[in-house]
Amino acid sequence: MNISRYLPRWLKWSGGFAIYHLPSFAGLRNHYLGRMYTVSERRGWLFRSFRGYVLGKVAYRQLPEFRTAILTGESGRRWAEFYRSRPEEYYLEGFSEPLQACEELLQSGAASRFLQIGCAGGRELAILASRFPHLKFCGVDINAAAIQENQKAYAATRNLEFRVADLTQSDSWTQWHPDVIYSSGCLEYLTEDEVADFICRAHQAGVSRLILCEPTDGSQKKHSVQRGGAAFAHDYRHLAAQAGWPSVSVLREPAPNKNLLLVASRDGSGALPRSQL
Repeated sequence: MNISRYLPRWLKWSGGFAIYHLPSFAGLRNHYLGRMYTVSERRGWLFRSFRGYVLGKVAYRQLPEFRTAILTGESGRRWAEFYRSRPEEYYLEGFSEPLQACEELLQSGAASRFLQIGCAGGRELAILASRFPHLKFCGVDINAAAIQENQKAYAATRNLEFRVADLTQSDSWTQWHPDVIYSSGCLEYLTEDEVADFICRAHQAGVSRLILCEPTDGSQKKHSVQRGGAAFAHDYRHLAAQAGWPSVSVLREPAPNKNLLLVASRDGSGALPRSQL
């Protein structure tokens, strides 16, 4: 074993572990955690030193302040900027199947109030709102800066609004009274209990359908598995059925670079009026 090769790495991780526990380091620590998912910030020995530890189960499951930093920090605003800067063709190609599922439902007249959770830059909603001007659309996100930018960017779109909401808070999104909820890569950042609670509350609130486009390992293990330190692969089939949704249909199985596309229906009928997917 080449000790000289592993010693510097061990010293860096040990140093990061020690710094991590210093109370005086809390401000800078949260600064780094808030930028955890921005590519431009994945540099520097300090970040590399304790990234694995901070993103582990201890930081994510036992230290709520770190999860808060990840979900509400600078990373949210930068992701919103990234998505907002992409041309519309980016969405039409990369989000073609979930957008098609949403459009199919809206065209049927089965929905009038469409809510997207974790809307980031709001581009998907803006596309749908422009195509269905007679319907109401709302995007919620926990990042207040992203919501403010969306409110400015789409102020002229009368049937589209944006609100700050925390999915773990019972009244932060149900008060808009949506009949369809759409999520694309949002629920993966919640724990299994939080996702189960959200899906259950959506059912109790009278939501007619859930359209979920989320990463998962497809194993149907009936429990969540960590995929990286700050995200989970949930078994959405199991969680939706457990919450009382009578019809849970998979439109697309997970594949490399493809998320699970699932629709849960309240009335027990087909998930979508007519599915071509």
